[in-house]
Amino acid sequence: MGNTEKIEYGSCRHWDTTRGYGFIRTDDGRDFFAHWSDLMMEGFRCLHIGDKVSFTSVPVDGKPDKATNVTITE
Repeated sequence: MGNTEKIEYGSCRHWDTTRGYGFIRTDDGRDFFAHWSDLMMEGFRCLHIGDKVSFTSVPVDGKPDKATNVTITE
């Protein structure tokens, strides 16, 4: 079975600071779940709507794919 992870680019479309998760949308309209523990930054980890990011996509059955190694690019 091969590696199914892929580098993607998109922007934050929703972030719930209280719950520590949100969603990233790619330019082609696909949504990815993002958790604070997958944000590659120091200090309080959160995204803001519109933040441009790169991330590794991980397929998840029956749910939006997961974004890991999320890095703000702009």
